[in-house]
Amino acid sequence: MRNLTIGNRNFASIKFRNLSIESGVGCYRAKFKLEAMPRGSEEWRLEWMDVRGQLMLGSGSKHEQDYVGEARSGNSTVLIGSGRETSFSTYVALSQYQLQKLQERVSGGDVRMSLYLSGNYSFRNPPSDDINPSSPAEVKSVFTIPWSDWAKQIDRCGFSDLMLFELEIPDSDAPDKLQDAVGSLRKAKSDIDKGEFSDAAYRSRKVLESCREALGDMPDLDRAKSEYRGKTDGAGREDMSLTSRELLAADVAKHFMDQAPHPDGSGQRVQYNRRQATLALRLAEAFLTSAIGRYGESE
Repeated sequence: MRNLTIGNRNFASIKFRNLSIESGVGCYRAKFKLEAMPRGSEEWRLEWMDVRGQLMLGSGSKHEQDYVGEARSGNSTVLIGSGRETSFSTYVALSQYQLQKLQERVSGGDVRMSLYLSGNYSFRNPPSDDINPSSPAEVKSVFTIPWSDWAKQIDRCGFSDLMLFELEIPDSDAPDKLQDAVGSLRKAKSDIDKGEFSDAAYRSRKVLESCREALGDMPDLDRAKSEYRGKTDGAGREDMSLTSRELLAADVAKHFMDQAPHPDGSGQRVQYNRRQATLALRLAEAFLTSAIGRYGESE
């Protein structure tokens, strides 16, 4: 429980009631339901307006907490007074990435959070003592969400049905071709967002080609092909190393993307749909992640 304060005076106790997470188009919104109970016996009524603030992960001092997002009240004005509890809601927009990071930080335990809210105010029936009009009406609400409740909301909003992957960006001293691969992957993602699916497949192919050039994989790929066909002395398909199998798999993935025309209109004109372009993008992302890792191991 925390208090709504103006200056040094506490006007209401604030209780956290529950959390719900709503899904949108590629995004989520956390809704925190709070209740305000006026303090004291005076018959005052407070209008709390333009309420906004920050949601932080953690319950210690603010500099020890981690920022989550901007919080805004779902009510244009929160009316508090008359000796009755007042319910109001605060919303925080969350991306898929933010929700995944919260999941990783929570890691099966209860969730400790802090809401810092502030807003303008006016009194319909002001209290008897003087209030500094320049002081905002503020709240710091610290609360714990049990893991079972958090997990229920994660499942309810559909986030548990998603899998997000991170791509480690190579260091600035990495080969230019590896940097080019990252750029091509970004363009491929943008192409899909714009509905240019064949262009996305083409960019995904460029990712694989750049990785191959950056790491000088062609001699090892040629050997992997020979091993797979059983044409190499002392090594056959069953004896291939995992690296050889990976290079061969990347070559097969590239073959899937070879039908994509160049964005300038040249090349074969086989059109890819969203599913096929997304597959090409995910394959390129996976092999790029591995190529960055192989480069790091070679240093």
